[in-house]
Amino acid sequence: MSDLFTMLMLILALLGFGLAGGLILWLRQSVAQAPARPERQEPAEALSLLNWFERGEWRTWRPRWPEPTPKVKTPTPAANLEPQTFAPSIVAPPTSAIEVLEAPVTDAPDEPVKIHLEVPPGVAVRVTVETKAPGETAFGKPRVIVSGEVFELGRASTPLPAVNWAGIFAPLQPWWQRLTRVVTLEVALLASALAIYAFTRLYALQDFPIYFFTDEAVQTVRAAELIRDGLRDAVTGTFLPTFLANENFDLGFSVYAQIIPYWLFGYSMTVTRGVSALFTVLGALAVGLTLRRVFNLTYGWTGILLLALTPAWFLHSRTAFETAMMTALYACFLYGYLRYRTGSPHWLYAALVAGALAFYTYTPGQLVIVLTGCLLLIFDWRYHWRAENRATLLWGAGLLFLLVVPYVRFQLDHPNAGYTELRTRGADWLAPDLSLLQRATLLVGEYLQSLNPAYWYFENNTDLDRHRMLGYSHLGWWALPLTAVGLWLVLKNIRRGEYRALLLALLAAPAGAALAEVSVTRALPFIIPATLIAGLGLSHLLEWAENFNLRRAWVTGASLLVLGGFSLWMLRDALVNGPTWFTNYSMFGMQYGARQLFGEAVPRYLTANPTARIYLSPNWANGANLLAQFFYPQADPARLRIESLEYFRERPRFDELTPEVTLVLLPEEYAVAVQEPKFADIQIVEVIPYPNGAPGFYFLKMRYSDQAEAIFEAEAEARRQPVTSNVLIEGEPVTVVHSRLDFGQSQNWFDQDPFTLARGEEANPLLIDLQFAAPRPVTQVALTTGTMVSFIVTVEVYSLNDPQPAVYTQRFTDLPPDPMVTVALPGAPADVTRVMISIYDEGSAEPFHIHVREVTLGR
Repeated sequence: MSDLFTMLMLILALLGFGLAGGLILWLRQSVAQAPARPERQEPAEALSLLNWFERGEWRTWRPRWPEPTPKVKTPTPAANLEPQTFAPSIVAPPTSAIEVLEAPVTDAPDEPVKIHLEVPPGVAVRVTVETKAPGETAFGKPRVIVSGEVFELGRASTPLPAVNWAGIFAPLQPWWQRLTRVVTLEVALLASALAIYAFTRLYALQDFPIYFFTDEAVQTVRAAELIRDGLRDAVTGTFLPTFLANENFDLGFSVYAQIIPYWLFGYSMTVTRGVSALFTVLGALAVGLTLRRVFNLTYGWTGILLLALTPAWFLHSRTAFETAMMTALYACFLYGYLRYRTGSPHWLYAALVAGALAFYTYTPGQLVIVLTGCLLLIFDWRYHWRAENRATLLWGAGLLFLLVVPYVRFQLDHPNAGYTELRTRGADWLAPDLSLLQRATLLVGEYLQSLNPAYWYFENNTDLDRHRMLGYSHLGWWALPLTAVGLWLVLKNIRRGEYRALLLALLAAPAGAALAEVSVTRALPFIIPATLIAGLGLSHLLEWAENFNLRRAWVTGASLLVLGGFSLWMLRDALVNGPTWFTNYSMFGMQYGARQLFGEAVPRYLTANPTARIYLSPNWANGANLLAQFFYPQADPARLRIESLEYFRERPRFDELTPEVTLVLLPEEYAVAVQEPKFADIQIVEVIPYPNGAPGFYFLKMRYSDQAEAIFEAEAEARRQPVTSNVLIEGEPVTVVHSRLDFGQSQNWFDQDPFTLARGEEANPLLIDLQFAAPRPVTQVALTTGTMVSFIVTVEVYSLNDPQPAVYTQRFTDLPPDPMVTVALPGAPADVTRVMISIYDEGSAEPFHIHVREVTLGR
C-alpha cells in the first residue's frame, strides 16, 4: 500500500511538471492571440484564478453557448476544390477566392502544382490530390507543402467526407476562452515551482531521512487509538480531546490529520510522512502567494523554490514531526493576515483559522502564534479600527472566541500541563531556586541564540546529527546575501504595514525555542519570515538585472533552471549521500533501524522460525515499543519483547534464557556480552548492517555459564548494603543513609524541584535515613513519588533523649500520576535527631525501581 501511495504521489508530481511545461509553451501563443472582449475592460495585471474568485464572478458566471445558425452552402468554384463552412456561426462570404496558379498536365512525376487560397477565418477547404491521369497508372505517393511543412498524403480515389471540427468543439469554446484568461504565465510559473517543491518532498520518503522517529510514529498510533476508542483519548477518556495524553499533552491537530489516511491505508511510513509533506506544500504555496499577491513581485514564485532548497526545511518537511506541520500553517496564517492587511478584509477569517490550527498542532509554537498575533494587533491598530474594518474585526473576534473554546476546556481539565511541558523540554529558567534576574538572563540568552545569524547561515554542531544535513547550514549560506537585501527593503519600507508585519514575524517566530533549550525543531517557524525576506531580496535583484538589457524571459528561465535544478540536486545528494553523512546510528545519533528491524528483519525471522522468541534491545531509539506497534502491529507479545542485555545481565533469568530465545543487540552490547562471565556459547545468527556497512544489529543465541548463579548471589548481597551521602536541607548539612540508586542523586530529593528525582536500584521498600547534626522539630513529612497503585509510607522519628522511635504509618491508594502525599506526625518530639522513611510498593516485589522526586520536612 505504501508503494501505491508513493506511485500516486510521483504520478501527481510528474503530471504537474507536464502541465506546467505545456502551459508555458501554449500560453506564449494562445494568450497573446486571444480575441479581445469589448464588453469588459480587463486590468493591466494578468488575470489569475484568484482574481476570478475574489471578484465573485464564479457566483454569476454561466457558459455562453453559440446560437445555432442555418448552414449556407458555398458554391463550388472549381472541380475537386470544395470550400465548406465548418462552424455554424461563420459563413464564408462570396468574395472568397480560390485560384489555381499552376496546374500543368505532364507525365513528369515531380512537377509541382501550386494552389493559392484566400478564405476568411472559420472556413476549411478540402483538396483532393490524385497522382494519375484517368485510365493511367499512378506516379507515386503524393505530398503537399503547406506553410513550409511537409504532410504526407495517402492515395484517395474518392473524396473523403469533411469533418465539422469547429462544430464539434463549439460547446467548449466558452470554457476554452475562460481558461486562456484565467491560466496565465504567472500561474504556470507558480505551478511549476510548486510541482518541483512537491516532488522533492514526496519522492522516496522512506529513504530520507534514514530514521523513522518515535515522534513520527506516535501521530498515526494515536490516530488509530482515537478510531478504536470512538474519538476518545485512550488515557483520559475525553471525547475529541484538544491535546492527547502522551508523555505530556503535546499532541493535537497533527493526530487528527492522520485519522483519514490511517483509515484508508493503515500503518504506513510513506503515508504518515506524506500527510505532513502535503501540509508543507500548502505552506510553500502561501509563501509564493505572499510574495506575488501581497508584495506584487514579478518573481514571487521564486519564494517557493527558495523554501524548497532551505536545508533545515528540506530535512524536516520530509518527516512527520508536528513542528513541520505547524510551520506550514504559520505560513498560511501570515498570508491570510497580510491579505487582510492589504485590502481584502475577509482573509482575516482564514488567518484566524490557520493560526488556530497551528496553535493546536505544536505546543512550543503556541507562544509564536500568540506573540505574532499580539504584535500585529498592536502595531496595526489604526488599520484595524478603520470604519470599513470594524465589522470584519467584530466577526473575527467572534470566530476567535469559538476557536479558543477547546483550549479553555483543556486548561480547566489540566491546569498544570503547560508548566509540566516546559519543564520536561528543558526550560531551565523555571527552576525554583533561580532569581527573577537569573531567569530573565536565561530567557534573553536563548532568544538571542535563536536569532544569531551564525546559527542559521553557517554549519554548526549545536543540534543533534539527525536534525542536520552534513555540509549545509540550516538556512544555507547562499540565502544570507538575499536576506540582507530583503532586510534592507523591509527597513526601507517599514512604514508600510506588510513590510512591518514581516519584521514582527521574524522577531516573534523564535519565541517558542527561547522558552526551552534552542533547537532547530523548536525554532523552525523562523524559516518562514526569513524565506519571505530572502524572497524579497531575490526578486529585487532579478528585476534589477532586467535593467542590463536582459529579457524577462531569459531571467525567468534562468531562475527556474537554477533554483529548480539546485532543489533536485539537493534531493539527489540526500538520497545518495545522506545515509552516510553521520555514522552514529544509535540513541544520540540517527536512531536508525525502525523499518529495517520491525518492518523487515523481525517479521521475517519469526515467520521462518515458528517457535522462536525475540528479546530486542531498545537502547538505540526512544520509544522502541511504539515503533514496534507501528511497523509490526500484528506481533505476538509473547514472541517479541523489548528488553536490553541488562535484563539478563543484572538479574538471573534462567527460566527465560532458553534455546528458543534470540537476542537482538547493538554492537556495544554484543561486545559486553562477549566479555561477560555470566554468558556462554554465544552464537551469531544474523547481522543487520548500518548504512555504512558496519554491523548494526546482532541476532544471537546464548546461555548462562556454569558460574552465573554464584556471581548473581554475590552481586545481590552487595546491592543490599546501604549508601551514605551528605545533603543540604534548608541550608543545613544532613547525613543521609539510603538504599542504592541507579538514577539521580540523593540531593535531588531536597532541592524543592519535583522535576528532578532519584530512583532506587532494586530495594522495595526504599529506605531514606536522615541524621541531623543538631536537633530540630519535625511535624510532618511530605513526599512526591513516582506513580504507584498502592503504597505504604512508614516514618520513624528519633529524639535526643528517647532511644525508642515514634512510628507513623499511612497507606495510599488510587492516586493520580506522580502524587504528592503527606504523613502528619502528631505528638512528635521537638528535639528530633533522626528521621527514617520507608516507602513500600504493595504491588511489586524486589527487584523494583521506586522513584522519589521530593522529600520535605515540616517544622
